[in-house]
Amino acid sequence: MAFIDTTRTPSDVRISSGALLRMTRRSVANLKAWNTSRQTRKMLSSLSDQALDDIGLSRKDIARVSGYR
Repeated sequence: MAFIDTTRTPSDVRISSGALLRMTRRSVANLKAWNTSRQTRKMLSSLSDQALDDIGLSRKDIARVSGYR
């Protein structure tokens, strides 16, 4: 017969204020990086093929240059 302990003590679910602050900062940093990447892709995508060629890029380079994964 298997036994699974489903009880939790309050310490099992606590998160320190420092850990919460680090998670929040990391989330904000990730959001800022995503938005910068999005804006760069949007701006480069709006350029003509000739304008992209003038700056040494092609359409297939947009994702790489903008940091999109």
